Amino acid sequence: MAPAYADPRSHIIYDDAKSYFARSRERYDIIISEPSNPWVAGTASLFTEEFYANVLPYLEDDGLFVQWVHTYEFDSRLLASITLAARTAFKDFAIYAANNSDLVLVARKTGALGRAGDTVFTFPAIARRLAEVGFRNADDLERQRVIGRELTNQIFFFDGIQANSDYYPFVDINAARARFKRQNADALSVLADAPVPMVEMLEKRAPATRAPSSMQPRVAVRRMTQIAQAQATFEHITESSEGGGPGRVAARPSAHMGVVRMLFEDCARAERAPEVWDHVVALASELNTTLAPSQLDALWQRFERSPCLAKLPPHYTTWLALFRAVGNRDGARMAHLADQLLELADKSERQLDYLVVASATGHLASGSRAGALAVLKESAQSLPVSVLSQQWYRLLRQLAGIPPDAVRGNNSGHPPRAVQAGG
Repeated sequence: MAPAYADPRSHIIYDDAKSYFARSRERYDIIISEPSNPWVAGTASLFTEEFYANVLPYLEDDGLFVQWVHTYEFDSRLLASITLAARTAFKDFAIYAANNSDLVLVARKTGALGRAGDTVFTFPAIARRLAEVGFRNADDLERQRVIGRELTNQIFFFDGIQANSDYYPFVDINAARARFKRQNADALSVLADAPVPMVEMLEKRAPATRAPSSMQPRVAVRRMTQIAQAQATFEHITESSEGGGPGRVAARPSAHMGVVRMLFEDCARAERAPEVWDHVVALASELNTTLAPSQLDALWQRFERSPCLAKLPPHYTTWLALFRAVGNRDGARMAHLADQLLELADKSERQLDYLVVASATGHLASGSRAGALAVLKESAQSLPVSVLSQQWYRLLRQLAGIPPDAVRGNNSGHPPRAVQAGG
């Protein structure tokens, strides 16, 4: 924050934000709002339909509005009310993770928001400060994107929630209760834990094209740490390294990497594969949701060319082809391969979970709602409620047209049976 106050071009005005905008005639390229916590008296009015509408006349036509929203001591219904309010004013917006407990809403007055660009990194002073917190280019910024405007309407389907407003002050009335109960509005942030790049594919966004850094971030942000670990794993497997800067420490590679090397480099006995395949699935989940498709394609091809693969049953070749399809964000091929594997028996819960999410995501991303509907309906009888209650399943069911209360789950304590996808 110091440069903003020290820069001689800055004009600092001490005033109430709503009052200032009510009488000012200035128009801005960017307006940044960093209110206090909504439970502080009067602050919730800065997250209302009226405030957002009042901001619009002071933005240039292609202007951006940026606002901090916290998730700690908050709840998902309050966050839903805020996003509904933002929808009434802004043509497009996206929500980014600032850290483990803060979100940043980036909204555009007119037109599509688009991706972050590299222009800001051409300013040396800004680039240095961004590098200090782990951002070297626009791809690093985009990896912190959580969700866009349209999917927020699908993820938040709470009955009775309306847009936060001066006339319906839902946040003002309920924020203190969420603080007292120490709740957490994690409905959006947990989507990054889905085993495939689900949100990116459903939003039809272009993936990152550049490799992330494998250096441990200076700030303890969970998502950035996961990304650095994935890159460190890639470098260990491919025996490449980006090198680090002064005082930088490389992240540790995934704990699952040793098992993968045992199978595809040491040629472990074929009977070991079923015992340890969950580790391969877990590694695929970690890498395919964080690295660039070009990296992933090279990585999975490396395993497909391994002479060890010929010693394993044929369906493991299909598994690797599925991981490669996920890495390439090829929805139709994902759905096809996942549906093939779903027909096989003797899958662990983790494997069944991965296949259902990969199949449903692939079907939806390639325009087959019927295919997603079939596999999700069948999985409701095979996976436990604890798995089906994950937020990404809720989103997939909503997009497939399954009512939120239609989850039964397998609570028998018996292993999941095979699932066959329809249509």
